[in-house]
Amino acid sequence: MKNQNFDKLQWIEYVITESFGKESKNDTLLAVPEIQELLSFFKIGIDELVVLSLLIDGGIRQEEQAIDAFLEHFGGNLSGLKYITNALHSLISKGYVISNTKNRHSKSLVKQTFQAEEKVYDALLSDKPERLEFEPARNFNSLLKNIQNIIDRRNDGCFDAETMLKLVERDIVNTKPCKELDWINGFDGLSITEMTLFFCAALQYQKDEQTIDLEHIIKLTEDNFSKQKSLRDSIANKSSMLIQHDLLVRDEDAFLFDEFVGLTDKAKDALFEKDKITSKKSAFSTATIINPDDIALEELFYNEVEWKQIKTIEKVLSKEKHELVVKNLIDNNLGKGISILFNGFSGTGKTATARRIAKITNRPLFSVNTEKIVDKWMGNSEKNVRKIFEEYYQFSSQCELMPILFFNEDSVFSKRVEVAHSTDRTHNSMQNILLEQIEQFSGISIVTSNHAEKLDKAFERRFLYRVEFQKPNAETQLKLLQNSFPDISTATINSVLESYSFTGGQIFNIKKKFIMQSILEESEQIEDFFVSLFKEEMQQTQHKKIGYN
Repeated sequence: MKNQNFDKLQWIEYVITESFGKESKNDTLLAVPEIQELLSFFKIGIDELVVLSLLIDGGIRQEEQAIDAFLEHFGGNLSGLKYITNALHSLISKGYVISNTKNRHSKSLVKQTFQAEEKVYDALLSDKPERLEFEPARNFNSLLKNIQNIIDRRNDGCFDAETMLKLVERDIVNTKPCKELDWINGFDGLSITEMTLFFCAALQYQKDEQTIDLEHIIKLTEDNFSKQKSLRDSIANKSSMLIQHDLLVRDEDAFLFDEFVGLTDKAKDALFEKDKITSKKSAFSTATIINPDDIALEELFYNEVEWKQIKTIEKVLSKEKHELVVKNLIDNNLGKGISILFNGFSGTGKTATARRIAKITNRPLFSVNTEKIVDKWMGNSEKNVRKIFEEYYQFSSQCELMPILFFNEDSVFSKRVEVAHSTDRTHNSMQNILLEQIEQFSGISIVTSNHAEKLDKAFERRFLYRVEFQKPNAETQLKLLQNSFPDISTATINSVLESYSFTGGQIFNIKKKFIMQSILEESEQIEDFFVSLFKEEMQQTQHKKIGYN
């Protein structure tokens, strides 16, 4: 029966004393029951225990140990170097020892110093060997994170290539079952070196980088020159299992003396398809994402002609009809893009209608931040225009339904001009890029405008639907007011409509004032108050100069 109460540090000191001046395993040590218990506690062999004991002692004394210190302890004979480095490799791979080097380009253990990991002291002092246990990765992303940590330590010169491969293999073997790793393990003949190279490419892709520098990764995974050449040649002549199984592809566009490889589409889909579906960015550099769940469904009122057009658009963009429409458009070589223009007076409900359509059709709005598009630096504005569409398509690939590309003003859409200044040239370049992108557009877009007559004629014919938002007629205004002010009598509302005419936006503002003032003043004469607010709005409107003279 094991004695769990014996002083382990005392027996570690005993190991150091008894191993002094001896190069190999000590039969005397192995015969001691307490030493056997130490071996069982750490789950290591006698050579590893001796090396670990020296590191524990050095750590307590605040000293790091180098190879020369081990050699001196064992008598100074170079013949002991092999089993010392083997023991260090094993301890590092178990996570018991960490190594450091002042020269980050040196990968050999001979050039490094060593110390026991904190968990070793923790386990000894608490007498809990479970604190030494390696914690396996919970899933594929967790495995990639562990491998990235190993690669970072390798790049920092903490250990050689052989140790790195052992650490990676330990992580792979111990990772909890997951479909991505099962998929990788299903390919026959992959060496641990090839698997490490593949994981490096996966990590790079996870960072939105398509390729990795093959030469750097080869030197990372192999210290031996002939093995480096063999791995390099196997990629070049396509004999590598990574190429044979269609897991990696060479970048044919690289410079003559550069070599880059990346994941194939097959590998990307198998490893990251789930992430593409579930991981959505809430905002991009050119736009803000408005999800349909975040849109409140307002009750909007339209004139009859507008209402018919809007209902048609809602039906076309419904999931079932849109799929059928797109199929038929493609079959007839007409292109599947649907672009819509909402034009009309300010406050007539153009933006609210775009949000309503997004809500009803369950499509996110990719709302363009137009103020960020025009840049003072030469060429940046044109790049930003292209980036709008690049990011829209990127976001579309993440969505279950095609999102709506939403320009909530027409400031980036206008007529091309005669070139008199550099700004004119930039303006025309932006319009040409917009025309090109709209011509090739394969998504859904809505543009709102207060002055569609100022748009370039080439834009107009690219809008499949054009809805003209007029000021609401008397009938629509009556519905708007009755819905917004249910406590006001029809007679008072009709009296207001005989004297004034307002847009939906103005009525919305009056409603907000009515609610706030009612709370502040608690007036009992709400109908008189209602009429006064409309008079005030009319006076403010008459004093404002809106639009162009």
